[in-house]
Parts: sequence; C-alpha cells; structure tokens
Amino acid sequence: MRPHFTHHAQHCYAASIGAAGLEPAALAAKWGEAKAALAAVRGALGQDARYDCIAAARWQDDLPELERIAADFRHRFDDVILIGIGGSALGALALSAIAAPTGCRLHVLANLQPGRLETLLQTVDPARTGVVLISKSGSTAEVMAQAAIVLNHLAGVLERDAVRSRIVGIAVAGDNPLRRLAAVWGFAVLDHPADVAGRYSVLTLVGMLPALIL
Repeated sequence: MRPHFTHHAQHCYAASIGAAGLEPAALAAKWGEAKAALAAVRGALGQDARYDCIAAARWQDDLPELERIAADFRHRFDDVILIGIGGSALGALALSAIAAPTGCRLHVLANLQPGRLETLLQTVDPARTGVVLISKSGSTAEVMAQAAIVLNHLAGVLERDAVRSRIVGIAVAGDNPLRRLAAVWGFAVLDHPADVAGRYSVLTLVGMLPALIL
C-alpha cells in the first residue's frame, strides 16, 4: 500500500540551494542520533512516566470499567453533556464529529459561550441526561462554574440520588475542587493520568469514555 503522503526534500540539500543547505554526511549523522533517541523512547514506554503521552495509546486496563460506565449511559440517557476545556474536550469533539449516529447524543461544551449551557439545559430531558465533567487539575474555573450550574439545575427537578447517578468526573488523584464537589454530591471521579495532558489526553479515558458512549 502506497503512503498517502510523499515527502520531497531534495531542495534542502547544499547541492540544490548552496551553502545554507544540508550536507548528506551531516544528515546521515543526525539520522543515527535520531534512531538512537527513538529506540530509547520505545524502551522507556511503560517505564518512564514522561512518555505516558505515547504509551497511553496502548493502555487497555481501564477499558472494561469505561465500557461499563458507557453502556450504562447509553442505556439510560438520550443526551450526555461533556464539560471540559482544551484537551479535556476537543478530543471528544473531534471524535463526535466522525462517529456514526447513535441513540445517544453527545454535547461537548468546550468554552463559556454565553447562554449556550442554559439553552441546552432547557432543551434536554433531565431524567434522560448524563453529565461528564473533565478537568485534569480538578480546579479548572470554566469547568467548575458550568458544573455548578448543571448540578443546581438537575437538583431542581430530580432527587439527589438521581443527580448523583448520572454524573461522572475525571481529574487527577488528590485533593482538588472537582473531587471535593464529588464528595458532596456523591458522584464518581475517575483518575486522570498525571503525566498526560493537552491533545494527548484523547488517547486516555478522556477520549475513550466519550468514544465508548458514542
């Protein structure tokens, strides 16, 4: 199978563009350094947390628990509201854009657009709506602000146990505002990998949970 892209580098060489270009011998030496560095990274996967952003693509231990939660959400809810900022939401937004239509609609709130959350809450049926709150630090102001609005809205129309059972959070372990909020309301919080952040978090439960829900 031919690759989708072909990289042409002939005009990077000194023979083509003069003294500012690369010399083949120098490039060959850099290739050797790059191969050694790549081998070191591969050898460190699963051993060195600094490379968890790469190793995460092969993690599977958490999939059974995520599938259990996702299956419950798909069974009970017509709508799922995911609240996050940056890498905590954009991966799910991309996945939802390419997912085949299912019975469960995923609404990704990746910013504080005025009125959007309030409009959405008036549109969905609280009894058939689940919520996913994602903040790696557990203290993201935008996530916590919207979480407070959602919790108060649901508490106004549902019993407390019903509110608790339709919310799941994702944050790093330890003491943080999202886990304190969860302790008050009684909903579960899953552990966000401490050494994976930003765009790479889509390879972890941050991306896998919404993918399984979809």
